[in-house]
Amino acid sequence: MTVFHKSHLCHNYKMNSDIQDIISSYIDDGVIPGAVVGYIKSDASSILPFGRFTYANDAPLVEEDTVYDVASITKSIPTATLLLLLAEQGVLSLHDRVIDYVPELTNKYRADIEIRHLLSYTVVFDIEELSSIASHGGEEILQTIFSAELKAKPGEMFLYTNAPAILAGLIIERATVSRLDQVAERELFKPLDMRHTTFHPRADIGKDGTPPTEINDRGKLQAVVHDEAANALQEQGIIAGNAGLFTNVPDLLKFCQATFDAYAGKENILNRPVITAMHANASNVPGSPYGLGWEIANRDHMGHYFTPATFGKTGFTGSSIIIDPLTRAAVVILTNNTYPTRPDDASTINSLRSRICDVILKP
Repeated sequence: MTVFHKSHLCHNYKMNSDIQDIISSYIDDGVIPGAVVGYIKSDASSILPFGRFTYANDAPLVEEDTVYDVASITKSIPTATLLLLLAEQGVLSLHDRVIDYVPELTNKYRADIEIRHLLSYTVVFDIEELSSIASHGGEEILQTIFSAELKAKPGEMFLYTNAPAILAGLIIERATVSRLDQVAERELFKPLDMRHTTFHPRADIGKDGTPPTEINDRGKLQAVVHDEAANALQEQGIIAGNAGLFTNVPDLLKFCQATFDAYAGKENILNRPVITAMHANASNVPGSPYGLGWEIANRDHMGHYFTPATFGKTGFTGSSIIIDPLTRAAVVILTNNTYPTRPDDASTINSLRSRICDVILKP
């Protein structure tokens, strides 16, 4: 039977009941062992925890503040958001050449790649999946990116991969002369009181304090980075820009609320131009569903009721965040869908995401 803890923030009982029915069915079908769903709508919010850390009957119960590995949400929070903030502060420009920060690049288009190309995923490196070389270590991953040719001139082709976000993280570090985790804490997490958000779960949360993400040849992955490339880089002391963030629903809802306030003119660390950059199409490349660092208008996981201002990001482990500053609605879903083994594709978890978004975002 599905374990459900009703939040003290339950303002919309019908909506919460519908969410419970959806999540319960996916738990009962063995798609996810547990989840936390949080949302903001009409200035009310709810945080709804379900299930357990694993499918074991004695596994810890999921709570409202359970911290999950959010995988590629890292690309947007903090990496892309930090680049947008640094650009607003004048520390760098989104039109700066990447080689001004990463001169190690050797491809023939190296002088044409701008930071904005990284954020829109319109710089496409001709390399295999970085996960396939992760066993050779973080330095091999960096050298592979540095030496890879491009499949097209920057800005002319779209492909979502990890390499641009890894380079984006390096640029943040070199522009600020600080590690990525330190910049994120100083510029984003601390100002927004995201106190449970970290790149160091074992130190900050504890070995057993977060649900495991997979059992594979690395063992049981718990409180360690799930993404192979990010893990290899972190083992060499490099905080990757593509994955490795651990956080919870309350912290992500604080970020969502900050975007609403900034979009409405109540500036915090964010402002309306930054939020607009997140949801405005950043390229003219056909089939490019990205603003600057954020995905836009994707019916596969955003459901049917997104607006032109809706933006979001998913993570491979089963996480997602959807934000609509126009209607002041947000949806955060955290799960460990990859436990104990990763699914063949994202179709099932995307169906869960879409159904939850439809319940919450429907006018």
